[in-house]
Amino acid sequence: MAMLVMTVIIVASFLSVEARLTSNQHLAIRAKLNSVVALRLALGHLQQEAGPDRRATARADITQPGTSAAGLRNPMWTGVWRTDRPNQPPSWLVSGKDPTFAGSQSVSLSG
Repeated sequence: MAMLVMTVIIVASFLSVEARLTSNQHLAIRAKLNSVVALRLALGHLQQEAGPDRRATARADITQPGTSAAGLRNPMWTGVWRTDRPNQPPSWLVSGKDPTFAGSQSVSLSG
């Protein structure tokens, strides 16, 4: 009888460990797939904003050369300027959902 109880306890603990391992593996696969989706969305946004050859990209600190990086709100943002429309404000390549249409972002970076 003791042997049967020990066998049941061992099988139950084995199943518990296997279930946790399977759950962790499932979460790891989900995280990898989420990262692939995020990468593809970012690449699509980059191609949408900076894709044509009439566009130029630069960091935000180029917009105010006399100001130190501490004086700008986001000096490391990357902006995309249209060279065929020099008076149009840049589109900023930042993460997160932006409610404005592509090419119509005009965030002031001055401190």
